[in-house]
Amino acid sequence: MNGPFMPTTPAALGRHWVYLDDQRTHEVHALIEPRTANEFLFSLTEMPAGSRDATEVVVEEMRLDTTEKLRLALKQLEERLSLQGTYYRASATDMRWQLLAPAPAARKLDMRAHEVAIPGAPIAGAKMGFHHFHAGGLGRDMLLVSLPRFDLKGQPRSILAQFDFDYPNVEEGEVKVLHTRLGQTTLRSQLVKQHLDLPTRGYAKLIDPKDYAGAFGAKWLDRTNETFRMAASRVLNIGRRPTVEPAPLKLEEYAEASIAALTKAIDSDRVRGLRDRFLSPTEARAIVSGGELGIRRFVQNKQRRADHHVAFDLSVLQSALLVEYGLQAHMQSLLDEEGAKLLRYAGR
Repeated sequence: MNGPFMPTTPAALGRHWVYLDDQRTHEVHALIEPRTANEFLFSLTEMPAGSRDATEVVVEEMRLDTTEKLRLALKQLEERLSLQGTYYRASATDMRWQLLAPAPAARKLDMRAHEVAIPGAPIAGAKMGFHHFHAGGLGRDMLLVSLPRFDLKGQPRSILAQFDFDYPNVEEGEVKVLHTRLGQTTLRSQLVKQHLDLPTRGYAKLIDPKDYAGAFGAKWLDRTNETFRMAASRVLNIGRRPTVEPAPLKLEEYAEASIAALTKAIDSDRVRGLRDRFLSPTEARAIVSGGELGIRRFVQNKQRRADHHVAFDLSVLQSALLVEYGLQAHMQSLLDEEGAKLLRYAGR
């Protein structure tokens, strides 16, 4: 099938493409918005088909400066979708569906996961999925972990988390939640995206014993089992977070000294410098006013466009924004979870 029609004049470049899999379970919107003669906003929105629940949506935005880059972005999206299954595409202006070309046989991805049973799960046989990537030249590892949620009714939903760590010390690595409520097809889509992206950054997937022996030597098994055990523990703690915001704090439930320390940390030169590096004051206020989900989604989009050198800084920025929101909204859970990291960073 020919690629999407891409006009050459900026005024005509506003397009809205809709993608749907053959089972009608995964819906993707690709929107091109001209901003100036030399800048276009390319945004992707993914969701379980038909859902308009904001907590289930995955959003990504890119600012591109040439039509050639737009063509490449659309091509990469369609290649990714074709690797996931059978998809159709339509322009939102006429909704005439066309079948996307299937992925070449040589382009298939190894999507196998290490599976670990979830202790005490309310559904028999429930498992967590682990996708392990190793960058020998960088001396770093990435671990993608999916955790089914049992606290939601209706269709299955999952948490997807990512660890960036120095093997086997996953307990000391940075963990970020990529999404807290992915449908089965959006979860697969995000995993496929990571399987395409990480190899371009020097990471190779480890799945078979020979992969681990080549990366870590003959004594890899015990260390890897412990790595997975520690990662599972950290992700399960994420999964136990309440899904309903708690009632506003009473003064006796959170010491004034703790609130004062967090307020001082937010206002510290070190944290202010970090915020100024990534955000304007207007942006910061708008993002904080968007609440926890908006903050996590904003930082998630930043992390996708950034390289690994700023991953830690962005995780601290997220903690600072979440603590600021937690203080405003009186959310002790956020202050407990994010405050310690912020205090350590501000106190260096």
